[in-house]
Amino acid sequence: MEKRGQFFLIAALVIAAVLLGTGIVFTQARAQLPDQSASALADEMRDEIYELISRDAYHGNSSEHTWLRIEGLVQNYSLSNPSNSIVIIYGNMTRLYATSYKKGVSSQLSSGLTYDASKITLTYDSIQYIFLRRIGIDYHILVKKEGDDGKTIAIR
Repeated sequence: MEKRGQFFLIAALVIAAVLLGTGIVFTQARAQLPDQSASALADEMRDEIYELISRDAYHGNSSEHTWLRIEGLVQNYSLSNPSNSIVIIYGNMTRLYATSYKKGVSSQLSSGLTYDASKITLTYDSIQYIFLRRIGIDYHILVKKEGDDGKTIAIR
């Protein structure tokens, strides 16, 4: 082969590789990441409520006193996150409290809540949630966010 022929052959291979490479880059699928704000809010609330319960237990406060403090905390979270519905369940083996919050407004959940020694069953917005009971102090958080891309539910 002549040198001129080799040059054109190599140039053609380089051009073909560049065209294939750019074709692969431009045909990638792009997926939108799911909304993580409900999950982050549930994690933050779980940590805050744990600290609150621990502090009240250390100081010997009653369950009713702790529940009132939890309600105040969750109401503040609800006011600062108006697009989220928040459900909080708190109690022990003998007494259970449950409230939902939407834009800072609370409503008791006594009608959709049943429990026994092993589980708590909550019916909220026509969906049934089952939480396993813990020994000692028991608390569960449900954060529900409805957006343009659907519902995001985080349970802690």
